[in-house]
Amino acid sequence: ENGAGNIALLNRRIPSEDDRKKMKELCDGQNCHVEAFSGDVTKMDKLRALFTHMKLKFKGNSLRGVFFAAAVLEDNMLFNMSSDQFKSVLSPKVKGAWNIHLLTKDMTLDYFVLYSSVT
Repeated sequence: ENGAGNIALLNRRIPSEDDRKKMKELCDGQNCHVEAFSGDVTKMDKLRALFTHMKLKFKGNSLRGVFFAAAVLEDNMLFNMSSDQFKSVLSPKVKGAWNIHLLTKDMTLDYFVLYSSVT
């Protein structure tokens, strides 16, 4: 409706067939295209390759913005978490955001929005 055109969703896992169908339905009649990609935002070399793949997939259209909302669920109180649990929750948020920043810092973005929760 507001001209997004192409929307790339990045997740650690490939979305289910049902989720892909819902993504397609979101764009029906809206003149946009949603494409899901699978990757790990903490692995810079893989993320860089994925950005290249997305650019090719969207025929060179430039990236205009980022909404970043990495999440790993480890339901536990902070003081009950092991070091490994804490790292598994924090790494995608911190390292992932940093890696995406590094890959987009020289681009002209309209927005770079980071979502997170600590509750």
